[in-house]
Amino acid sequence: MPQVSIKDIARMLNISVATVSRALHDRYDVNPETKRKVLELAEKLNYRPNSHAIGLLTKRTHTIGLVVPEIDNQFFSEIINGLENVAYEQGYNVMIFQSQNIYEREVKIIDQLIGARVDGVAISIGSSTEDFRHLNMLKELDIPLAMFDRAHDKVYGHKIINDNFDGGYKAGAFLIKSGRQRLAHIAGPATLKLSLLRLQGFKAALRDAQLELRPEYLVHTTFRMEDSYQTALNLLRLLPRPDAIFAVSDYVALGVLKAARELDIKIPQELALIGFTNLAVGPLLEPPLTTISQQSYEMGQETARILLENIESSEEDFKLQTRIFKPELVIRDSV
Repeated sequence: MPQVSIKDIARMLNISVATVSRALHDRYDVNPETKRKVLELAEKLNYRPNSHAIGLLTKRTHTIGLVVPEIDNQFFSEIINGLENVAYEQGYNVMIFQSQNIYEREVKIIDQLIGARVDGVAISIGSSTEDFRHLNMLKELDIPLAMFDRAHDKVYGHKIINDNFDGGYKAGAFLIKSGRQRLAHIAGPATLKLSLLRLQGFKAALRDAQLELRPEYLVHTTFRMEDSYQTALNLLRLLPRPDAIFAVSDYVALGVLKAARELDIKIPQELALIGFTNLAVGPLLEPPLTTISQQSYEMGQETARILLENIESSEEDFKLQTRIFKPELVIRDSV
């Protein structure tokens, strides 16, 4: 018979995991009848505390769990750097995981972090995640959560995000100002709020200029260059062809550059291109990439500050905080 967990006991009694934990540790704030039921069922099922249950203890480990979709993405690497530096200065270690945008992997990582008794969790939610129960469980366990870059309104936690609508608007407005008329957008996964906000901002800029985004000029892709390359090939083979593309990220813009080179389309003479991130490689490309800059290092720092403030606070109901970073247009030679 598999080992029983506190989650099993909570499910059988239809109460929260946090309540089970408090009952097992004889906390004063648990109803005596509830405590009795928990203890009786735990004895009946031969419950033994495991790492997940131990994670509910209030003793601090001075460790933060950090989850990013991809460690090899420069944007997330800079966030890791900023967060880790602030955490280190305040005496905290950081456990770093990558979800690779795989929902099942993300769930398992959160489970591991609970078992490791981390004092708080910082996460950029994966693009395939649509069920958020694993993240909302952290609130029941009194583990503070901070979401950076990719956040969701259905998750209880702090938000440290970019003004993606504003970034999309700035990209569209600059392409229009350059004299382009047939504007296209290679968007990210429709499940990601940041992708939708960048698209909405881009559309707003077109509306303000009395332009429309033609349905065939809006395509979705992943954030991987090879996927965006195939998407860009299809887009650039359309007739009439777009004369400007706003890519949802610089990695997607790299795929567009590769496709344009293969089709012998000159940038910016025949096609204007603007990205979103401001990767270090941007100025080294041919032509150097115009982009929307994100303050990734500062975002990591702010995520750590908010999370640590929550961890160190004596308040039981620490007020959720939202920080919004304004993106900036970086003009180079691809427009």
